[in-house]
Amino acid sequence: MIYLLSGSGAPNFGDELIVRKWLDHYATHHPDTPLHLDCKSINQSRKIHGGAHPETRFFFFLKALAQDKAPGSFWEHCARGFEFVMTNASVLMPLPRDWKQKSLWDTLLSRKNRLTLNDRGRKLQIPLEDVPDFTKLKLIHLVGGGYISGSWPNSGFLLGCCAALKRLFGVPVVATGLGVTPLPLPPPEWQGFIRSVLENFDLFETRDRDSHDSIGKILGDRGNALCGLDDVFLQFPQAKSTGATDVPDEKPSLHLSFFPKISRFDSTGKLIEDIRLTAESFGDVYFWLCCKPDRVVFRLLKKAIPGVKLLTPAELVNGSIPMKRNDFMITSRFHPHLIGAGNGMSGIFLAQSAFYRAKHHSVTALGSSFVALDNKRTLLETMNEVKNHPQSDRLRQRVGELSQQKREIAQAIGRLLGS
Repeated sequence: MIYLLSGSGAPNFGDELIVRKWLDHYATHHPDTPLHLDCKSINQSRKIHGGAHPETRFFFFLKALAQDKAPGSFWEHCARGFEFVMTNASVLMPLPRDWKQKSLWDTLLSRKNRLTLNDRGRKLQIPLEDVPDFTKLKLIHLVGGGYISGSWPNSGFLLGCCAALKRLFGVPVVATGLGVTPLPLPPPEWQGFIRSVLENFDLFETRDRDSHDSIGKILGDRGNALCGLDDVFLQFPQAKSTGATDVPDEKPSLHLSFFPKISRFDSTGKLIEDIRLTAESFGDVYFWLCCKPDRVVFRLLKKAIPGVKLLTPAELVNGSIPMKRNDFMITSRFHPHLIGAGNGMSGIFLAQSAFYRAKHHSVTALGSSFVALDNKRTLLETMNEVKNHPQSDRLRQRVGELSQQKREIAQAIGRLLGS
């Protein structure tokens, strides 16, 4: 069994797209190996990914425990995850579930077929069917995204769990395409333990230099840390046309994607109006709904631009994104920036925090020509700057090379699986 830990289920476009890339990969290369996907919401994840891999089961187990509101730092939750698995070792690994003699399981099961698990003194009663059968593990894969970082301290729980599962079952454990910044250094007295947690990973790939440097400060030259790429490069989404446009006289489209807190860049109240004026120079206007809260912005834009078309997370993951090389994008979201620039778009990005500045700058470091909108200039002034400077599609030209790098990571994982 391949055990995938993911950010799927919110749903969030980037997290769902990453999961889909790995599900498609495992369906192609390991179609007969059962796959257990641990996600934020079984129903939401199944709606988007049901049928992507023929042997997928959906769970809300370690992800549920990771969302615990208990106080503590990122590394304290990492230790909590390690302790959780080791404390419950006798429950998680006694025997395969289909073993003929049930006496041991009978002693472990409480009433109504529930397992009793211990989380630092809290007794948790969890239905047996909600707990993955870890005795059938072949690989633990912590898939990419920005859902594990110091911004969400409880997400450290997953790192500790992965290391402990490796310790218990002796199977490979890998992490791919993680964006972990901001990531605090562990206290000096914890450094040895945290280093040992990270060293348990057979492969630990970050998607940007800042994340790699943060892990490197802990590991030094030890471990299997790689500075790599976002997991969407496993099979990069492609524009529907490889030419400049589908039809010679067709106007380029405008693509929009924003967080709800767009007001941080709208101190004058003019941003929506500037977007409306910008849209007049384009044909179709699309809003990439990366997650549900972004609908607030879509409703504002719909009033200003009645013809704007909504693309939901499921449509963005499952459909063909309607984009062309000469389209233009304005976004505060990371994955739209990455995909737009990777398909030859020019554009403008809004970085609303240090966390998102690092994410967007990781895309410009790969070759994106997108220009940052700051509080000193209006959108229209920034648009004029973009028009007056030649735009490079260097990232589009590099997609083949970068995708090959990511496929080499997938091949390394395949070797760990024994194929």
